[in-house]
Amino acid sequence: MPIARHGAIELAYETFGAAEGEPLLLISGTGVQMLMWPDAFVAALADRGFCVTRFDNRDAGLSTHLTQAGNPGWLKPLIRHAAAPYRLEDMADDAVAVLDALGWDRAHIAGTSLGGMIAQTMAIRHPSRTRTLLTSDRANVRVRPFVASVSESSSTAVSAPLTLRPPMSVTMTVSSAFTIPLSSSSDRAIV
Repeated sequence: MPIARHGAIELAYETFGAAEGEPLLLISGTGVQMLMWPDAFVAALADRGFCVTRFDNRDAGLSTHLTQAGNPGWLKPLIRHAAAPYRLEDMADDAVAVLDALGWDRAHIAGTSLGGMIAQTMAIRHPSRTRTLLTSDRANVRVRPFVASVSESSSTAVSAPLTLRPPMSVTMTVSSAFTIPLSSSSDRAIV
């Protein structure tokens, strides 16, 4: 498995699709491995012309685990401020390290849950490295693979409900520069 490095942190990643495809970085949520982006979903993106990379954040999967800081659990940070061993900015810089390892100057960035927060922080800290930004508050992509159509000429924020499996649905919140057009044959987003 390829490894990107950010200082002492090693970040495991996988790439799918043709190297000349549109670069797309998928960022997972809290404590979730890169595998939360299912193979069928990643393959669908690659089939649409993307060169897709998913990676394990620090403290997840095959990437570096920072065990020396211990685990504060969920209650301690709620009661009093807990010193974090790293911040969102560090995780955003980890994502940039993955881009560097791939030799990508810029990429489309998509993140879900904490991965969405990392993606937003990355776009703020490294705007020249971010082609477009897609964030989601849920990680229901396991239910049915989907692919967003990217248009850099759009400047309208879009929110499109995607029916995945009755009665489940998810709403993708799309930043400027992303569009999710509806298919002419159904009311579902092209995905």
